[in-house]
Amino acid sequence: MDSRIVMSGPHAVRLYNLGVRHLLNLKNLLAANPVNTTCPGSEKVHLNEQFRIQSPCQGKQITLDKYLRPSYAVWTYYDLPCDLKTDFQTPQGRLIESIRTSLGWSSDSMTYWPLAREKDNVLVPDSDTFLQGLEVISPAFIFCFGARAFNVLLPEQPFVYGKHVKGYMTILALPALQAMLPDNRLLKNFAWQILRTFSPPGSI
Repeated sequence: MDSRIVMSGPHAVRLYNLGVRHLLNLKNLLAANPVNTTCPGSEKVHLNEQFRIQSPCQGKQITLDKYLRPSYAVWTYYDLPCDLKTDFQTPQGRLIESIRTSLGWSSDSMTYWPLAREKDNVLVPDSDTFLQGLEVISPAFIFCFGARAFNVLLPEQPFVYGKHVKGYMTILALPALQAMLPDNRLLKNFAWQILRTFSPPGSI
C-alpha cells in the first residue's frame, strides 16, 4: 500500500513541512503479522473484581464503574475502599466530601480512586489497580492524603507535604484525613491552603 502523505488537511501539511513523507500503516502491518503482546503473568485484574466483598469495611458491595472516568484530579487515601462502600458515611469520609464541596469542586471535575484493596479481610496496597485506573482517568493531579497512601505510590521517597513528580504522575502529598480529625484546625487549614490554589474545570 502506498503510504505517502496526501496533502488533504492541516495535519498532513504540518507533517509534510516537518519533513515527513511516509507513514507506517501499523493497522495493516499487524493484521498481516499478528503477534502475541501479552507476557505470562501480566494479565490485568478486572478493576471491579476485588470490590465485591464486604469485609472488613462492613459496607455494601459496590463496583468502581462510576469512579473510572476521565477527571481533572484523583483524590485518594489508604482507607478509601471502606468509605466507597459506606457512601462516605464515616468520619473521614464525611470530612473529605465536606472539603470537596467547600472548595466548590464539582463531582465531574474529580474522582476517587483506591490504591489499596481487600485481601484476607484486611486492606493491602494495590498500586497495580491504581495505575490501571489512571490509564482511563488521565488526571492532571493526584491528591494523596497521608503517608500510608503516599508510600504505596512513592515507596522510595520520604513523605513530605507538597508536590512530587514521578513519570507522568504529579502527586500532591497532603495530611492524612485521620490526623485532621476530630478538629485539627492547623492541619485542616494547611490542607485547605494547598487545595484552594487549584481551580479545576467545572468548579463553582
